Amino acid sequence: MKKFKLPVLIAVNTYDGHQYCSEAFVENLLKIEQDSGADVVIFYNGQPEPWGFEKWPKVYYHPQSGEPGIQILCAKNNLMREYFLAHPEYSYLFMLESDIIPPPDTVRKFYGYHLDAVTAVYFIKTLQKELVAVPFDTEWNIATKKDSGWQYEKKVIKSGTEILLLLQSYIPSIWGFDNGKSALWRMEDVFPQRGLVRIFSAGIGAVMLKRKVLEVCGRFEISDPTDEVQNFTDFIYFKKVHDNGFQAFADTNTICRHDHYDFDSFVQKRWFDTKTLEKVDG
Repeated sequence: MKKFKLPVLIAVNTYDGHQYCSEAFVENLLKIEQDSGADVVIFYNGQPEPWGFEKWPKVYYHPQSGEPGIQILCAKNNLMREYFLAHPEYSYLFMLESDIIPPPDTVRKFYGYHLDAVTAVYFIKTLQKELVAVPFDTEWNIATKKDSGWQYEKKVIKSGTEILLLLQSYIPSIWGFDNGKSALWRMEDVFPQRGLVRIFSAGIGAVMLKRKVLEVCGRFEISDPTDEVQNFTDFIYFKKVHDNGFQAFADTNTICRHDHYDFDSFVQKRWFDTKTLEKVDG
């Protein structure tokens, strides 16, 4: 029996593809449930019964044939919102994706903040590209593909020449906020800042939202999937949070383990205006 019960709904987003990490996730979810006393509901698409989640109630989403994954994710997010709003006993919704493992005290701690929106920190693997000016004359071996194989030719790159630098790295799924401007955080943006930090947007893999936020900001949406800024339902929703006068924070002391997700697209460090989303100088 639960010793106490927070007015929080923990809504877990899972599907067949996360079965490989469900054992560790379920073990941690039990700890979160015990620590917070919050209710847990599983939102699932796939086979009739997600393995490991037998003890909790479930809400199923049945995708249409050929429905893209991002549309399925958005639809389940809206099921979470609808379920939460239909149960007035809950004051906060904690949205948790089933490949993310936060510290067991996260829900209890986030509830104690009483914020509009607060996210834990987790990381995604990505490719970054930067134009970098060579600081001094440098000799390079340039490889060229030939019929007989690779051929190498020495070439001097003059000081000041811009080269394209590609870097595979891990970044937090957070867009920082600075006086009406925002940019995607990098590792060096996270760790100098301790505790609660004001942000513009974040992923919704481990986020707590106040009831008023979900009432005012409406449904989760998808924009043009070819749009490099607005193609994620989480980014769009956080912008609605911001535009409606609410404030979002990241707790940089709450670091999650992320058991999946390789974001293979190129990501550029750039600043944009939070109202127009137009590029601006940092």
